[in-house]
Amino acid sequence: MKQQGYKCPLCEQSMTAAANKTPALDHDHATGYLRDVLCINCNGMEGRVFSLARRARAKGTEYEWLARLLRYYERHITPQHGGVFHHTHKTAEELRLARNAKARVKRAALKAT
Repeated sequence: MKQQGYKCPLCEQSMTAAANKTPALDHDHATGYLRDVLCINCNGMEGRVFSLARRARAKGTEYEWLARLLRYYERHITPQHGGVFHHTHKTAEELRLARNAKARVKRAALKAT
């Protein structure tokens, strides 16, 4: 952990006793080789992501699939396809209005009882 500066290499949070982050020794399950010390949360997430990549890949390795996923995300940082939104997407304002309407209905129901 000292070589890592007592930080998780994934979330970059401190893993000192004062930080209250439990460290976990990460390893490659196929080879048994040690990797780094991750915080317990990132260690669990890394394992789940890798397992999902194993299920998702149709061609190549899990690492190749994850690399393709990252390239896909990078490509779509800037909107593609003319900036067209998904039909179910709601803006922050639309979400706020829906939340307020729901609260009004709830208040009216409580008032009626």
